[in-house]
Amino acid sequence: MADNQERGGRPSLVAVAIVVLLLTLAAAGAGVAVGVLLGAPPPSAPIIADTAAVSTANEPAKPGDTKPQSETAVSGPGGVAKAPAPATVVPLPPILTNLADPPTTWIRLEGAVLVQKETEESQDQLVERADEQIVAYLRTVKLGQIEGPSGFLYLREDLNDVVSTLSKGQVRAVLISSMVLE
Repeated sequence: MADNQERGGRPSLVAVAIVVLLLTLAAAGAGVAVGVLLGAPPPSAPIIADTAAVSTANEPAKPGDTKPQSETAVSGPGGVAKAPAPATVVPLPPILTNLADPPTTWIRLEGAVLVQKETEESQDQLVERADEQIVAYLRTVKLGQIEGPSGFLYLREDLNDVVSTLSKGQVRAVLISSMVLE
């Protein structure tokens, strides 16, 4: 009877090791099966320029060609997409102004604007007008509108819309490098 208690009371170390090994192999197999079934989609093919669909600014305009010469058509997996015209990053002078509410809150904004290389006005004039437009817009903003990450994203989108619209699309984007509220 004493022999029976020793065998039934505690499993041997070898039996525990075998059970742990079998469970580990089963878990690894299940992980591989789930990985294969839910695997990542195949990587999309890189966009390759189709020489027949590319139009550059150096080519003369053909009669009946309605495509603007400042854009380039690129053939890719989603069809033909237009690549934007080349642009230049022009730094803005630091902007310091107060907000609409509370009026004792000041904002300092530093950044740059993305200006098309070929513009009707000089880049200095565009940057000066963009600076004025940004100051005018920031004076209408309330502190609650720009709090948090989503507020910052909304501010950036609004600045892009205002500057792009008022410059007739010659300024493409406002690039914010720093923003301090005090």
